[in-house]
Order: sequence, then C-alpha cells, then structure tokens
Amino acid sequence: MAMTSMKKRKGFSLIELLMVMVIIVMLVTIFLTFLEMRHRTVVKAAVVVFIENVNACKKIALMSPKKRAGVIFRPAKGPYTSYTISSDIQPPRLFKLPAGVRITDSNNIARADVIRVSESGDLIDEFGQEVKVPDPGILIFSSAETDKTYRVKFSLSRGQISFD
Repeated sequence: MAMTSMKKRKGFSLIELLMVMVIIVMLVTIFLTFLEMRHRTVVKAAVVVFIENVNACKKIALMSPKKRAGVIFRPAKGPYTSYTISSDIQPPRLFKLPAGVRITDSNNIARADVIRVSESGDLIDEFGQEVKVPDPGILIFSSAETDKTYRVKFSLSRGQISFD
C-alpha cells in the first residue's frame, strides 16, 4: 500500500539542485577571497624585504670607503622582477621577487635602473652627488593577481623609507 502513494523519483528536485549550486558558489567565493589575501600578503612581504634591504644599503654605505651602496633593478627599463644589492665592500646579492610581483618606478628615482644610497639615506648618482627627484620618490609594488598595490616612499628630506 505504501508503494502506491509514493511517486517514483527519476532525479533531483529543483530545490535540491539550487541548494547544491548555492553551496558551490559559497565555496568558490571563500576560495577566491583566500587567494586574494594570499597574493596581497606576498606583495606586502616583498615590500618589507625590499625596505630592509635598502636600509641595509645605508649601513653598508656607512662602512664603505666610498660611502655608498646601491640597488640594481632587472630587467632593464622595468617593470622590475628582481634586484641586486651592490657595494664595494661585499659581493652582490640577488633578490628575486615572488612570481607575479613587479616593481614600477613611478617618478624616475631609479635612474638607469639603479638606486644609489649614501650613508645618510640620500639618493645619489654614480659620482656621489645628491639626485634631484620628487620628494617623496615612489616605487610601486604590484601583482597581476591582486588589485592592491603598495607604494614605497623615499622621503629624501628625512632619509626615511616607508610604504602604504
């Protein structure tokens, strides 16, 4: 008797299919949000390492007989995907940016793809003369995987480096 009152089912109901689609959309949204946060963290970490390396350049310049050290960007003409810390007292050290992260020179502070730093934190040319660039000088760190960019500011009047 019970069998005659039940319909024979041949598939899923519309509500069941909609529920599955809602769950899939929620999972995809969570995953994409996680990926976006991960890419932002990677770019921010690259910025922090870069600032630490430029600050190390200032310390190296202080110990250097010529009182300068530099950051050489590659590939030439940018956008840059790696840089080398260079001075006359230690061998060059290459730093590759994480995959997809790029540095763009927004107001020409990397003259000929090089930033030279004096012991006081001033940007200088190859002859040790102070370089005249907009204050603050700005390098932009970005990634194709995220819309967030970080601006590294060289405050030339105070010899400080910061980012936002």
